[in-house]
Amino acid sequence: MRSYNSFLTTNNASQVIAIYRDYIKDPSLVDKSWHEFFKALAPEEISILADYQKINWTQTQLLTLFDL
Repeated sequence: MRSYNSFLTTNNASQVIAIYRDYIKDPSLVDKSWHEFFKALAPEEISILADYQKINWTQTQLLTLFDL
């Protein structure tokens, strides 16, 4: 069994999230290969993508989170 967040890494998370946002807005905006990728994700993985979309990834916000 794979870890649910194994499809996201430090190197690709922001790119995958951006592509997912475009896919949700309008699937025609992304390459067909991404359609298959997103359709193959488990519900838990889709939830992870949705959670990542809610995070403010700006440096200021991250510093605030880590200063707590």
